[in-house]
Amino acid sequence: MATTKTLLSNLNSLLCNGCISAAEHKRIKSRIHREETAREEAAIESLGDFVSIKGSGAQTRYLFNGELPEVVEAMFELNGESVEDEAAES
Repeated sequence: MATTKTLLSNLNSLLCNGCISAAEHKRIKSRIHREETAREEAAIESLGDFVSIKGSGAQTRYLFNGELPEVVEAMFELNGESVEDEAAES
């Protein structure tokens, strides 16, 4: 799947070339941002006990509990990567 940056770039190109209206551009752009936010929230919520969520909306803060290596391993598992893969890339 394309990244959000790529999707927005393509969307802007469609608008500039007159393929879509400004209203369509705004509607699709909002949908892209909503989906991205939902994916980020679903990923953070799946960390369970590793994360405490404080506040809401723009004031939301995510506090990591426990040992940092455990949190890092959990994040890699969510992304379908292993810690060894990341260490090899560094």
